[in-house]
Order: sequence, then C-alpha cells, then structure tokens
Amino acid sequence: MNIFKETHIYLDLAIENKQALFNFIGDELKKLGRVTESKDFVRALNKRESEISTGIGDGLAIPHALDTSVLFPTVLYMRLKEPIAYEALDQKPVQEIFSIAMPNSYQKEHLEILSKIANLYLDDATKEALQAANTASKVYQLLSKTLK
Repeated sequence: MNIFKETHIYLDLAIENKQALFNFIGDELKKLGRVTESKDFVRALNKRESEISTGIGDGLAIPHALDTSVLFPTVLYMRLKEPIAYEALDQKPVQEIFSIAMPNSYQKEHLEILSKIANLYLDDATKEALQAANTASKVYQLLSKTLK
C-alpha cells in the first residue's frame, strides 16, 4: 500500500486551530482506512506535540506519530486557507502541513520520511512550486517521487 496518494492531499482547508487540525488528521486517516481509531491517533499526535512543537518554522508543521492504531504507513499533505497559531519553533503561524502516521515498528522509515520532507523545504524552488500548485494533481506530481 502506498504511503502517499493523491487522495492524501487537502487544499484550502478551513481549520481554526492546532487541535482542530489534529482532529481532522485523525478523522481523515480513519476514513482512508489507515488507522483503527481516529481518537487513538489524535492522542498520539498530542503526546508527541507535548514533547516539542512539530511546527518547524517558515509556515510548515510536520505533526507525526508512531502508534499501534496505525494500520498502514501514511503521509498526508494539507494547505490551509488561513495560517493558524501553532507554537512553531520560530513562533510564526503555520499554513502548510505534512502529517506522518506510522506503526510502532516503522521507526527507521518514520525518520527517513521526516528527513525527506524537511529536505524538500531546503530547496526554495521546490518549496515555491509546491506553494503555487493549485490542484491536488499538481501537488502529487511534485511530491510523489520523494514520498515513496
């Protein structure tokens, strides 16, 4: 099963805060059949977030968790209509989000995906192309080679 699909892309979301974002992520993962229970994965996201913010800066957050509720490794990409307060490391609001859901036994893969996403944002051209992409299809074309 693919870790990232075009159906894992959500553009122009109206989300008002971080908790609403986490609830959306859990609900979508459940709808996609990627987790057993939405609330269990949301709990895992909150636990991880309590350790240190997953808002890495420059408007990007990567909420992620390893959890027993995860059936299949999954990456979601979300772009919000309006930025939200997130307690990011640079204290700036967040508008772009990658969420990573991995079963507990996927620690190595989890770190590899985190690294790949972070590296995407080191390349200004890729970052700008991603922000300019206005359809899920265009976003998928930009990300699918990296998120295998």
